[in-house]
Formats: sequence, structure tokens, C-alpha cells
Amino acid sequence: MNDPANDIAQQSEREFCASLLRDPKQLADVATITPEHLGHEPYRLIVGAMVRLRESGQAITAATVAEELKRRGELDRVYVNGQNAFQALAGMLDGFAVGVAGVYVPAIVERFNQRQRRELLGELIREVDSSTCGNEELAAKFEAVTKALRTQGQSPTTAENPLIAKAMTSAELDEIEVEHEPLIEDLAVANEPLLICGASKTLKTGIGAIEMAVAVASGGDVFGKYRVPKARIVFVISAESGVASLKARMRQVCKAKGLDPKALSIIWYTEVEQLATLNGQRNLEAALRHFGATVCILDPAYLLIGGDVTADSAGNMFAMGGLLNAVNLACKSAGATCCILTHANGRINVGEPMELSHIAWSGFQQWARQWWLISRREKYADDGRHSLFLRYGGSAGHTGLIHLDIDEGTKERGRRWEVSVLDAGEVRKAATQEKEAKALERINADCTVVLSAMTDIIGDKATVATVNALVTGTGLSRTRVEAAITKLLGDEAIVKGPGTIKNGPATKTVEGIRRPDSWGA
Repeated sequence: MNDPANDIAQQSEREFCASLLRDPKQLADVATITPEHLGHEPYRLIVGAMVRLRESGQAITAATVAEELKRRGELDRVYVNGQNAFQALAGMLDGFAVGVAGVYVPAIVERFNQRQRRELLGELIREVDSSTCGNEELAAKFEAVTKALRTQGQSPTTAENPLIAKAMTSAELDEIEVEHEPLIEDLAVANEPLLICGASKTLKTGIGAIEMAVAVASGGDVFGKYRVPKARIVFVISAESGVASLKARMRQVCKAKGLDPKALSIIWYTEVEQLATLNGQRNLEAALRHFGATVCILDPAYLLIGGDVTADSAGNMFAMGGLLNAVNLACKSAGATCCILTHANGRINVGEPMELSHIAWSGFQQWARQWWLISRREKYADDGRHSLFLRYGGSAGHTGLIHLDIDEGTKERGRRWEVSVLDAGEVRKAATQEKEAKALERINADCTVVLSAMTDIIGDKATVATVNALVTGTGLSRTRVEAAITKLLGDEAIVKGPGTIKNGPATKTVEGIRRPDSWGA
């Protein structure tokens, strides 16, 4: 009879072993799991062989594991349902993702605990059936078994259950003294994950990894406008730009800000560290603690949280959300604000501010508690000058859109980092004022034309100028003529009233305009 639960357990142990065989470095990440935790002998033997090889400093491959099993006379015992489990594992490796062994650990531990509980209960039942113990001894055994069951997690105490121990009432929540701490005034707060995302080649590293790092480390300002209230130690992993480009850009930013790069409290790491693994996350936390960094900038996501580990899950919001949260927790545990740089998809149009929906791949926009989104205001002209939008926002309530103009220079003009920034609201206000100024200039010109035409029209045949006559005389549209008349009336440059127009022998009374001093003349 099939046992679905056993089938699931067997499958998870098989995939756990396949992941370890594919990426043996994970043995250090899952060291809490011993061969005895596995419920199926074939996989218990295979993991045991890998552990022994690791402890002896030998390479762990399909061939060396098979040789180790053979040496101990265990190779003929790794069969599951008539199939050689080890050969089946070897056949899975090419299509199996690395770095995911840790996913199976909670379920393996829980099944191990369940087996332990069953064995303890079985032992107690056998003792009762055998009747070889007295009542006091049986009571003592029962108490010991009950205690063991509790300690294995079947019935956690109130203090052990975080959903009880860490819960709080509304009154307790209201009493907590905590406020958002500014990291960069108006742009970012501390202790909440920041996502910096941009379209291709929009100076993401220059803005997010260097301008920001230099400003935060020096306690200066970002873009020459947004103040950093407190200098902090910054840890930067920049795995894409290369040391030469990174150094040059750092010097350019420091020169623009009048800073000595040697005096900055920034720690730079320029190689790829796979942060999608437990080992990578532990390394990150340890490094942040070692250097005392309270801001961590990771650039770019596709190299540091990508590769084989996320190849099959980058489109899965649930998988990526958990992975991004694990990276953030590594930073948070060390007391650092996590800042991740990533790429946008290809759906952004030049001239439009970026939206959260433009962030590539799943999980990022849901994970971010604050964001900087960078896109182009104008098409790049290959001259080193970049006209950009930077949309910022976050759960703390900071939000806005700024216009960034950055001149990074060229080889011919010389490399530099010159930044000017203007709030989008100020840009809109300036544009409105410019538009209004142009409109006023045009209507003043129209008024001059209308007055000149009125003077030409009024004479022997007409005592006033009608709108129709002014349209014909000026060549302007009726709308523009009427607007000019309205302004001239408001300025008291003309008056409106009845007058006459001669058409041959006939004289016709009409409504028209003329100068005030000539009315009734």
C-alpha cells in the first residue's frame, strides 16, 4: 500500500542529497543535519559518505562518493524501490539547482523528531505491555517521555512560542518609543531596505554605490542638496564595474565634493559573493560586524543574488521574497541598512519617470520598503551628459520626483562628476511661469497689432472698430483678437460702445471699440 507521506519524505531526502552532491560546499551550511536525521537508509549512507570525505579533506564528486560507499561495503545498500539511489542522484545533477539544500532542513528535522517521538511512545507501550516495571517506575518513564515530546517541539510552551511571547497589545505598541531615523534627509531612512533600480546605463553604480556611499561615509550631502545627518561606516560590494572604473569614479565624486578619498570610512569589496546561499549570508553578516558597518550597498543583484541558485525562481515572487528577506536579515542582524542595486525591465520610455512595475524580476518591488527609481528624461547623446529622472519614495512617507543632470565627462573633455538637481515641482513651476510669460508676451504683441488696426479702421467711414473688421485688419484669429480686446479694456486703453459704419449711402449702427479720449468726438 502506498504511503503518500513516506513518498514525500523520500523525495525531499533525495533532492536534499542531490543538492549537496551538486554543490558540496553546502555541507557547511547544513551542518546541523547529520546522516541520522534522514529516515531512508540509502540517503543516510550517501550523506554519511559525503561528510566523511569532507572531514578528510577529499573532493566530493559522484565518483569519490561512490568509491567511499564501495570501500565501506555500502554501495549495494543504496537501493530504493529496486533502483540504485546513488545512480539516480547522479542522473539528476545536471538539471538540479545549487544552493537550495537549506530549504529541505526544516522538514527533515521535523520528520526526525516525529520518528523520535514514535520510538519513545513505542518504548513506553512495550514497557506497559511487558508489565516488568512497577507503577512508580512506569509513571517516571511516562513523565520522561512526555518531557521529551515537549522538548522536541510537539507542544511548545508559551515562552517558546514566538507568536505568543513576542505578540503585543495595541497599548504596548502605542507605548514603544521608536521613530524613523533619517539616513539621507528626504531621500532615505535607516534600518529599512532600500532598492535602487534603473534602466540600463543610467549611472546606477555612480549614484547608488558611489555618490551615496561617499555622502553617507562623510556625513555630507547627496547631489549637493540632501543632507546626511550622521556619518556612518559603509560596506560596498560592487561586483560589476571593475576596480579601475570604481576607483576612478570614487575619485571624481570625492573631487566634486572636496573630499579626500583616503579619509572615507568606506570598505570596498569588488568580487562576486554568492549571497543566495546560507554561507554567503553568514559571510556578509560577519563582515559587517567585523568592520562595524551600518550601511551595506550590494551592486548588482543579478550577480550577488543570482546564478544557479535563483535560475529557476527569479520569476517566483514567493521564492525571491524569501531570499531577499534572508539577505536583509543578514544586514539587519549586524545592525546595517541593506541597499540593493538592480535593473529595470525594458518597458520604460525615455521621457517618462520610472514606476515600481518597471523593476525586473519578481519579489523586488514587494520587498523594498523604500526605493530610488532612475530613468532618462532625454535620450543619451553619447556626450557624457545625462538627463535623468529619480523617483523616490518609501513606507516612512518620503516621496518625490527630481530632475538630475549629471555630467561625467568624456575622455576628450576630461572625466568628472558634476551634478545639478531640481525638484520636479520646481521644474513644473518654472515651466508654468515660462509658459505664462510667453503667453503674456504674445498677448501684449496682439494688443499692439489690434490698436494699430483700430486706428486704421476708424475714420470717415467708421466711428468704431468691430471685431470682424479687426480680424480682417490684423490677420489674427478671432480668439486672439477677442483676448487682446479683453486685456485692452482691462487696461482702460480702449472703451466699448455703439458707433456707426457707412456702407455706401447707408449708415449702420454697430457695437465696437475706440480709444477713450475719442469717444463722442
